Amino acid sequence: MTCRHDYLLDHGELSNQKSRGESGSDNVRCFRSDVTSGILDDYKGTAVAYHKGVLCGQGKDDDALFKKACSYYGTSSLAVFLVPEEASGLEKSVSGALGDIGLPR
Repeated sequence: MTCRHDYLLDHGELSNQKSRGESGSDNVRCFRSDVTSGILDDYKGTAVAYHKGVLCGQGKDDDALFKKACSYYGTSSLAVFLVPEEASGLEKSVSGALGDIGLPR
């Protein structure tokens, strides 16, 4: 995987990605899978955005990425997570997510 930094996929790029879900709960499922499988290893310590389960952005600051992504995609089915340095921090990343994760807070 080629690692891109400080990006948001545009609508065309996002529509070209393989569908991974339709709701905020798919963001959590896909984020967990991507962390445990090592897909996000190059993003450790940074923030990543998911829209309907698709990795759609990355940035250094979760609040800034969330604001930027919301202004571009809207708030529905969008979540931003901090990628943990270690797998043991995964659930803390999920509980601290910004946006739609389809789980009660």
